[in-house]
Amino acid sequence: MEKHSLSMATRSRSSLRRLTLDAYRSLGEGDALPLVALLDPKVEWTERAGVDRQQTIRGSRAVASLLTERVAQGRTVELRSVAVERDALVLSFSRPWWQSRPRPIRILFTKGLGGRFVQTLTFGRLIERIESSSQLALEGGGEQDFNALAMLLYR
Repeated sequence: MEKHSLSMATRSRSSLRRLTLDAYRSLGEGDALPLVALLDPKVEWTERAGVDRQQTIRGSRAVASLLTERVAQGRTVELRSVAVERDALVLSFSRPWWQSRPRPIRILFTKGLGGRFVQTLTFGRLIERIESSSQLALEGGGEQDFNALAMLLYR
């Protein structure tokens, strides 16, 4: 872990984003330590499936344990796209690698409906929040349609 623990005090937002993307590449290669080194001690990890919150984990040790567990399970972490916001990165993946119990039929439906699997990372001096979700893309439908469909797929 020491080779990854660099002083965050002098890092700019753009270098933190760059380090985070490098850490996700390492995660895809089976190494969680670079990402763990970027976690705020009070980091919050939230997983959602549709409109339901599945779990929330707080603290860098607990999130590090979860990341290490997912990597040990051989999860495929395939980054598809990145969107940069002022204090966040929005990462899109080919599958919801973070889910504790991935359900292949839900993944298939979500993909079939044009959905995507997203993690939004919010930054302060380090990564303060990681929100993971499966998002459906519905054209012309309102929020009510989205909620009804999400309830069918994710319950």
